[in-house]
Amino acid sequence: MKIISFFLTVFLLSACTSEPSKQTKQIETELSTVEVVDFRVFNDGKIRLNGEWIGEAGLGSHIQSLPTSKQTKARVIFDEDAPFSLITKIQSLLHKKQINQIAAKPLTHNKFVLYNQNVLHIDVLNSGKILYQGNLLHIADLEIALTNKHSIDDTEVILTIGDEANFGTVYDVQKTLALSGHKNMSTQDIPEYRY
Repeated sequence: MKIISFFLTVFLLSACTSEPSKQTKQIETELSTVEVVDFRVFNDGKIRLNGEWIGEAGLGSHIQSLPTSKQTKARVIFDEDAPFSLITKIQSLLHKKQINQIAAKPLTHNKFVLYNQNVLHIDVLNSGKILYQGNLLHIADLEIALTNKHSIDDTEVILTIGDEANFGTVYDVQKTLALSGHKNMSTQDIPEYRY
């Protein structure tokens, strides 16, 4: 009888400990899913993907390695003088990855240069984190990131809010921006980007 109760206890303990690990992995996967893929494509063919500089040769592997879902959105802002074949390659790779919500925005070379100097993109994500110029941050790090932006007066902030973003995070972002002196703010959805 003691042997049966011992094996029953061991079985129950192993069953109880294995279930949370599956649940934990599912939660980690959901939290690590990329909500927004942010591209900047320069006239010389250089690419900045979520704040990281990559070359055309590594583009496919970078996109394939992104943990995405059908809800992932892509923003592609590019210099009109960028190689057209590169823009179509990016769109093709995104479609292969089943990222179909793509907003592409071409800008003349001069506007693209000004855009990169004077526009801050901040995306408030459903996960409670933010993307600052394509870089994933916690809200607590936003104030530090903002101190690195040299000219507040010339800076336009474009704030994009996820469909299920936490209102508290949105408020914290707006408050941090206001306290740091950023007054030129607009809220836009990814397809509405204009400049």
